[in-house]
Order: sequence, then structure tokens, then C-alpha cells
Amino acid sequence: MKNLYQILGVLDTAEDIVIRAAYKALAQRYHPDKWQGNAEEATVRMREINDAYRILSDPIEKAKYDKTIDKKEYQEEPDIEENIDAYLDDAWKVGLAFFPELNDLYLRLIKTNYALGNTFKLIIIENKAFNSGVEIAKNMEQEFLVKYFGENEKIIQFAKSLIKNGDKKSVKLLNKYIDIMGTSVAPEAIIKKVAGDVNFSYSPIPDAIYAYEKLVSVKNAINVLKAFGYEITEDKNKNSLPFQSYTAIKDGLTHYYTSLNIRNYVDVIVKKYKEENI
Repeated sequence: MKNLYQILGVLDTAEDIVIRAAYKALAQRYHPDKWQGNAEEATVRMREINDAYRILSDPIEKAKYDKTIDKKEYQEEPDIEENIDAYLDDAWKVGLAFFPELNDLYLRLIKTNYALGNTFKLIIIENKAFNSGVEIAKNMEQEFLVKYFGENEKIIQFAKSLIKNGDKKSVKLLNKYIDIMGTSVAPEAIIKKVAGDVNFSYSPIPDAIYAYEKLVSVKNAINVLKAFGYEITEDKNKNSLPFQSYTAIKDGLTHYYTSLNIRNYVDVIVKKYKEENI
């Protein structure tokens, strides 16, 4: 049996207003007067959509249905990613005229999970919450990741890496191990197990950033640069200066830093990395 939330393209935590909005958008898409594809396909899809909405829009039926599914099991991407954007374009375009940053937030979330991005857009439009998009996106992503992967920052960063690489098998495996093992084993052990099971090469960058943000120091800043592939050499201090200087080489380019400014540079590359890999 198909997951009813996936049929509507929303998270299994979606509120009534979001479920209703998703249904309305999909009903418009498959309406006989608007659908230009195979009529039989539209009929089948519309039947599925109506059945899903009939259950999820009824509090009693929804409660019964929710008991039949495991909400801790990672919500996979649907077989058919329903493009509801066309039926929200007017409201979304008007919103972007005032808050253009919303589109980047939407694209970032939908890259993490299709239903997550869909639900975000519906929440913004239906609640007219355009001015709260940044906070909503941040909270939704955090809640999504914590729900399926726990609160450990290393595990969350690992999950983000898997999601970014489109490694659905590894994502489900990580979710399974976290659900079964909880905190009874070290995060490193779970990461190693998942990476070994799927032959995944885990980047040292998330761990280096985690350590740096936990304790901002020159040593941890150097470790971040090393994780990004820089060859770091500690220069001999011939002039007895009150600071240490370093040479960092990457891609044939040489950079020079001191213990006074190296953290400023690391802050910049960490920020850029997070923006690209959230």
C-alpha cells in the first residue's frame, strides 16, 4: 500500500491546512479540463489522491492510519514527484518579489527531501508567512533531521552528506541503525558501519567543522584546512614574533596565515561550506 502522505507529496507531520492545500493543487493538475496527458493515468492518479485526502482530512481516519505506519522510518521520496509548483506560481511569485531568498530556502529543502520542500512552500503560502521563511526553513530542516537521525551533530552532518550525494540506500540504513541502536553505540561506530556497508567514503570535513565550532582554536582551524585538502606547514619564527605563521598549499596556490588571522579565514570557508551543503 502506498504511503498516503507521499501520494499528496507532503511530510507525515503535515498539518490539516497543508494537506488540504496539497490536495487542491493536485486536483487542479489532474482535472480533466487541464490534464493533457493520458486520460486513464489521470483517472488512476486522481482516485489515489481522493482516497488519500479522504483519510488524511478526517481526524478519526487519519489517527487510525497513522497507527499503521512507522513514523520513525525514513520517509522515502515518492515514486512520482508531483509537481504542484505550477498551481502555486502566482502566490509564490508574488512572495518572491518581496522575499527573494525564499526560493533558495525552498530549493535547499527540496534537495534534502521532496516532501520537506513541498510542505515548506505550502506552509509559507497557506499561512501567509513569507516574512518568517528563514526561521520556518531552519526549524523544519532541523526537526526533519532529528526525527530520522537523532540529535547527534556528527550523525546529522553524515546524513546531510548522504542526502547530498543522493545515496538513498545509505540514508535508509543510517535511519535504521539509529532507530534500533539509539545512543547505545558511539556515533563514529554507526558512521563507520554505514560507510562500510555501502562502501561510502566519508568526508572528514563535517567532523573537523564540528570540532572547530565546539572549540574555536588555532589547532582546530588548521585541522579544518587540512580536511579541505590544504597542506599546512608551520613556519619557523625567526624574528621571535608574538604569533605563529603558517603556509597553506592547495591546488598549486600558496596562502600565508598567522595564528592571529587564520580563524577569520576558516570562518569564511565554513560558512560557504554550510551554505552549499546544508
